Amino acid sequence: MITIFKKSTVTIFSLFAFFSLTSAGVASAAPSWTNPASLTTVTLFNLPTNSASVAVGPNGDSVAVWINESNYVVQYAQRKNGVWSAAKALYTPSATKNETTSSAHVVMKADGTALAIIATTTPGVLQYCVSGGRVVRCLGPSKSFAKIATLAVGATAWTKANLSAQGILVDDTQIAIDASDNVLASWRYLQSAGLQTQFQTANQPVGGAWSSPQTVYSSANGLSFPNLSLGASGHALLAWQEKLIAGSITPFAIRAVYRDSTGVWSPVEDAAGLSSQSWTLRSGMDATGLATLLWDNNYSVQLSRRTAINISSPWSVAETLTSVPGTQYGYSGPFAAYAPDLAVSASGDVLVGWLESDTTSGLWTIEAQMLSAAGTVQATTSWSVDPQTGSSYPSVTLSKDGSVGSIAWVDNGTSNANVASFTPASGWGQPLVIGTGLWDSQVALGSGLNANASAVWLTNTATEFKYKYMGSSYLP
Repeated sequence: MITIFKKSTVTIFSLFAFFSLTSAGVASAAPSWTNPASLTTVTLFNLPTNSASVAVGPNGDSVAVWINESNYVVQYAQRKNGVWSAAKALYTPSATKNETTSSAHVVMKADGTALAIIATTTPGVLQYCVSGGRVVRCLGPSKSFAKIATLAVGATAWTKANLSAQGILVDDTQIAIDASDNVLASWRYLQSAGLQTQFQTANQPVGGAWSSPQTVYSSANGLSFPNLSLGASGHALLAWQEKLIAGSITPFAIRAVYRDSTGVWSPVEDAAGLSSQSWTLRSGMDATGLATLLWDNNYSVQLSRRTAINISSPWSVAETLTSVPGTQYGYSGPFAAYAPDLAVSASGDVLVGWLESDTTSGLWTIEAQMLSAAGTVQATTSWSVDPQTGSSYPSVTLSKDGSVGSIAWVDNGTSNANVASFTPASGWGQPLVIGTGLWDSQVALGSGLNANASAVWLTNTATEFKYKYMGSSYLP
């Protein structure tokens, strides 16, 4: 039986009807989400985090990748012809060398080819070093790479290759794809101790091979939360948070580099200065190359758009998003916002979601807003949630054609994994419980060019220390 939640705040009336979930692979009379499918079971002695990344093809076929935290094996599952497969290994690190993996992300081409990027690190081994004129035993440098894996249509095994040169630290791998199947990847790269940290990229044009790595930014400052987005005609954006040196106007900044249609990356751009550290940064880009940035700032959610291309100050003044006009956010309240997420359609519509608390009443809500390309609020709504002592952080996704958007979260109070969907014709539908969810974890979402979407999340089992990855898909 499907549970429907009552909206706590609604500013647009939804005509979205009540639909029952259908069995996977069976056509639905109306848009809905499929019954949950078990993908795999993992064994952990601590609560796992949902590291899944989900990609969706034009026909609804999907692929999800994640890292099994018990052994660092990168796993994947596919949805074909309406049915999710059991998980298999995409990359198995060397246990004897204590190799680890991180930051797995996946995209799909129109023909169903899947491309996944991961970071791998093998710790250094004991060797002889000279210190103070003496020969001593020391730990050698680690070996780290950004790797690309490709699963061709009909293939049963992924082909793998290094995208980066060897470094002592390679992480924060990202991958993006445009409507024409051009692919762009990025990662954070440290060649050796004492050198600056670099952001590097590589691209694969349609029908072509991967390019050599290109350094688009380097700094001795602390760099965190890089986020990559890709538009049409070669436009791209790589954004991050940077800890600035003492004496700067602000201690932190949201910065970015922008790639134009000729493939040339801009010098670094300052999108915003921050008085305190942000913990979330998201980016998105429409088909014309106009980019949107979203981040949390002092318990509020802020948004900036790249208002023009190739001008000296392209970013708009940061705008604070509010659940209700006039709402005040901050450490002392009365409201606080957390963990915003962002998705952008090809036409420039923006879907935003975040978790919000009212410190006066003690109530919590999931907030969702659809903004037009012009920046006006088209539809806004909220649902009550009980995060308990944890974090019921939401995730959002939006199809490139703007035909369907979704927001999903795990309610720690009920242990339900919930998803609500938006269509331009009907507005926001009521949240559906797509299964039980693991306390304090998130739901991974993905969508494609049209009205298809998939979700992957974690849930408990009846056996202690065993957890399951679950999958469900939206049927338009």
